[in-house]
Amino acid sequence: LSTGTGNCQNYAHLACALLRASGIPARVSVGLTLKDKWKIPLDERGSSLVQGMGEGLHAWIEVWFPGLGWLPCDPQQSKQFTSTRHIKYAHGLECGEIGTSWRAVPVLPRYTAVVSSSFNRDVVDLKLKGSGAEPRGYMASFEMIASAPEAEPAPPVAVPAPVPVPVPVVIPVPLPSVIPSLPKLDAKPAPKPAPEPKPVVQPEPRPEPKPVAKPEPLPEPTPVVKPEPLPEPKPVAKPLPKPEPPPELQPEPKPAKAAPVQPPKPAVKPPKKKPAGPPPLQPDAQGMIVFGNMRFPKTLNLYTISGNRGEASLERETAEYATSSSVYAQAFLLDRPLQLDKVSLAMKKFGGDGTVYLDIVADDGGKPGLTQGVRSQPIYLENIRRLPGYGWLDFTIPADSDPFQPGKYWMVLRRSGEAILNWYYTPGKPYGGPDDTRSTARGWQWEDILTYDFVFKVSGRELRR
Repeated sequence: LSTGTGNCQNYAHLACALLRASGIPARVSVGLTLKDKWKIPLDERGSSLVQGMGEGLHAWIEVWFPGLGWLPCDPQQSKQFTSTRHIKYAHGLECGEIGTSWRAVPVLPRYTAVVSSSFNRDVVDLKLKGSGAEPRGYMASFEMIASAPEAEPAPPVAVPAPVPVPVPVVIPVPLPSVIPSLPKLDAKPAPKPAPEPKPVVQPEPRPEPKPVAKPEPLPEPTPVVKPEPLPEPKPVAKPLPKPEPPPELQPEPKPAKAAPVQPPKPAVKPPKKKPAGPPPLQPDAQGMIVFGNMRFPKTLNLYTISGNRGEASLERETAEYATSSSVYAQAFLLDRPLQLDKVSLAMKKFGGDGTVYLDIVADDGGKPGLTQGVRSQPIYLENIRRLPGYGWLDFTIPADSDPFQPGKYWMVLRRSGEAILNWYYTPGKPYGGPDDTRSTARGWQWEDILTYDFVFKVSGRELRR
């Protein structure tokens, strides 16, 4: 945090810590990244944002989104997605849990890794919709809009099944097996019986009415006794005032000593906001100023050994084949007039012949200009030593060149012949602005914006007034 730089493992751990502190689930992913680049079109003139990573082990993160699951994110490059150049093979709470390690006795073998890739069909269908000034490092992201959750339908009310009504069962009465014979009728009809007289219905006697109780008389109200008035109080005589004592003579007060005047406390000034970009230039005792993006590993340690145990590191070679068919440029700023002495690049020689040199030109609308500038002394490939890693390659500025005034300038690496050199870079934009690293395959249009900063340093002397 104090230096503002770090490797992929540092970025992943810091991003996970901030997300977890905010209550958002996050985890670390480890895998491989491929060196093949991919482009995002910026306008109709052919300008593109070029995304590229070094080839080797890499760490990024995954964030949990409700309804979507774990979405990958590379804190050094992209948000809410990763490209097809990221190949994941493990995830965990932190990198220490998912690293690649091995043991052997009595001799620990060396770690070697060979990564090869080819794309039979590589289609990138992305379009730029907008951009912002913060963060300064490129973070490509797709658009995500939070939507209100849909209202869940009310659960159906369970209707009880109707209770079946019992049906009455009619049991037939069995008939007698033998029917009795009927009596025979005589020829003469029987005499009809005389009708009985109807009984006379007498009315029931009515009950006698019950006597009604008379209401009791209400009690007479109790008379209210009024209190007798109290006698008026007799007037009391006021006490006589006491005589006042004579005033005591007091000595004259001595003049008070003047309090020491304290100086006013200085007002507490709010802390100054740290400006974006590189720090201001500070000369040394001889007036020499050295600045730039100067951090790079001189030797790449792809693994570490501790006793009989080896562990693969997350360092990888982030470098550009800078003498290929494209031309590369890196911008820098001057805040005062400066007489440039030399410009150094972190490079590694692989072979070839010819020469390499730098053009230092003024900015023209956010791109390297064509007229105002100076060319360094050429360096022959045969005079460049082969190193196991990367080192500084110094390009001397002619002593008779004019001083450079405050402003923005570009260093453009050019070649002649078949020189094969790699230029080391830092992923993200830790040094310059979001579009301070460019490349072109068309000579002067500088249509491609690169998402990293090349490693360089500028040396010069401050002009004395």
